[in-house]
Amino acid sequence: MQADIHSRGLECVFLADHAETQVQALKRKHEESQHENLVYRELYRLLVTVSEAEAFHILQRLRAGTDVETTVRRVQEGDLLLQLALRPESRFRYQFPYLPFMPAPLQTSDNPYLESFLDEGAAQDFSPSPPQQQSSSSATEAAHAGSNSHVYMKPYHAAELMDGRLASAKASDWTSVTTDDNLFRRLLRAYLIHEYCVAPAFQKDYFLYDLARGKGHLCSTLLVNSVMAIGSHCHRSNAFRSQLWNPQNIGYRFLVEARRLWELEDLDNVKLTTFQATILLSLAYNSHGMDKIGDIFIQHAVSMARKMSLFKATPALKNSRTQRAREFTAWAFFNFQTSAGYYFMRRAWLGEPPEVRLPGPDEDPRWYGEFALMYPPSTVPTLMHWPHTFRAMCGLRVIMNQVAHEAFRDHHPKAVPGLPRHSALEILLRLQEWYEGLPVPLGPKTAVFPSHLRLHLEYFSIQFTLATTVIEEHNEIHSSTELKRGSSGEDDSTAPLVSWAGPKAMRHLETVVRLYYVRHGFEACDSSLTYFLALLASISLRALEVGGDGARLAAGHGWPEVLRSTLVLAMKGLHDQGRHLHVCKVLFRLLRDRMRPAEADILGRFVILSGEGGGGGGGDGGWEGGEEGSEADLALHTRSRFPLPIVKVGEDLNASTLENLVEKYQAVSLERSDSSGSGNSEEDV
Repeated sequence: MQADIHSRGLECVFLADHAETQVQALKRKHEESQHENLVYRELYRLLVTVSEAEAFHILQRLRAGTDVETTVRRVQEGDLLLQLALRPESRFRYQFPYLPFMPAPLQTSDNPYLESFLDEGAAQDFSPSPPQQQSSSSATEAAHAGSNSHVYMKPYHAAELMDGRLASAKASDWTSVTTDDNLFRRLLRAYLIHEYCVAPAFQKDYFLYDLARGKGHLCSTLLVNSVMAIGSHCHRSNAFRSQLWNPQNIGYRFLVEARRLWELEDLDNVKLTTFQATILLSLAYNSHGMDKIGDIFIQHAVSMARKMSLFKATPALKNSRTQRAREFTAWAFFNFQTSAGYYFMRRAWLGEPPEVRLPGPDEDPRWYGEFALMYPPSTVPTLMHWPHTFRAMCGLRVIMNQVAHEAFRDHHPKAVPGLPRHSALEILLRLQEWYEGLPVPLGPKTAVFPSHLRLHLEYFSIQFTLATTVIEEHNEIHSSTELKRGSSGEDDSTAPLVSWAGPKAMRHLETVVRLYYVRHGFEACDSSLTYFLALLASISLRALEVGGDGARLAAGHGWPEVLRSTLVLAMKGLHDQGRHLHVCKVLFRLLRDRMRPAEADILGRFVILSGEGGGGGGGDGGWEGGEEGSEADLALHTRSRFPLPIVKVGEDLNASTLENLVEKYQAVSLERSDSSGSGNSEEDV
């Protein structure tokens, strides 16, 4: 038969490949057809939704011979549109909502961030001053900024992570959830560039090495599916990313698969990758307002760490990769469980840091791993200074752990007991030493990446906690009278901490939040922003209320328009982060419900508000994946003990946890609904 066909000059076309049945071939053809259909549908969507200029460039690529799938992939990954967006202008900055300038109460002589290269005035000129006008430290800072000037003019989410190992990663080697290698790599990039820098669970270089070659003991299917579950809520193309419980969210499917694999693990003979995955599973639940489940995984991780003697100094292993991976993971978990305790106003599960010494970032940077970022149209990679960042993070978490141990209680306390004044002053000195010891790339004048700014936000939040939890200052903290400040305006260690350390910490914290927004915006996923944005919004709301307790600590106290500006900025941040994280969506709803109509109307100019349960505005909620959800849905999917800031010494913690606040919110909404319904019935009668 084949010979006859060949004699006629025809080509044989077989439905099935070699060693493939007809049924398998039909299934393969069907999947290929479906994939091709999806690609063309995505192309159509892009051509309809992007600007005319961008659509024209897409067509140019197609006419030049680039295949449809490659074109669509490059647009989705931001390669084409990002370069189009950035090339016309060499600079970009976000504009503050409501008041478009840095508020006057923040512009104090002791605010070092007003001279930073992120501030607009400094960002305009990176030319160093003449040497005779500079100190040695200033010259070093100027040289650093001059060699990295582009990162001070472009948002972090404009950068692409450069790592050749990502191109070799294959989904089919590690997960059954998807076979789409491009999607798999995009989710992996999203995780690494966003949430890994917030709470790393492993040393990324060892993980990526084994991932790329499809085998190895420092990567596993369980760990990869856990990574993908978190990467899914970082990826903007995932419309349902904030709905962890929704089967339409691919993150849900990765999480279900990770849970299935985790339950099959032998927890008495723990592998390092199983321990790392347990950290990530806890993080996944904590990020979506389900920390009651997340706590279960933390407790398992604590038990695993003890069985593995992870925090103990052990004899060197034969495999140095395994040794280093263990050491890095020990510090990563110490950091994670410390923050998971501190921000919930309770002590960490493990009170002592690992015994292993952290190597110097300059002497042994490979112990930490490094990130290389590419900012279009530049072809020269920029380093993130991750070794210095992680080491500084560890130092700060050691201090944070001490604060939690002295000021809070174990497990789930009913109130914040506070700490003695002398302890608070000692910790403030330790904090100051840490701050003054920051390396040049992380200093207040040169810090630029979100991972850098995050350190400064945590530093000031710890200062704020100390200022509001001193036992001897209970009456002063809860007083509604004006704070008694020193006449000189300088720090006065004899005065109440709440009168000088508290307001100063809030001024600087708000300044850093504003600089973060001006440079990077709030659209990209950053779960660490949750606490700081909620803190600013909560304090601003209190300050706008007549006689609001704690209002005196707001930087804009006595300046209503400044307070509104801060409130709108913080609420916009929670709204933007709510696209990624359910916990931010919950915080936004709760805080918005407390807003007066005037502030709610202002907020409505900058974010799309739902009419449900809010003070003003209308619309569809402005969140992908559908409506904000009813109060019942909000309560159903919130299992969180996270206390709404600010909580001060002696205050009732239970009354301010998200779970209890959501239940109250639901009850009030039902009362409003019943009252409205009763009124309508009487009218009809």
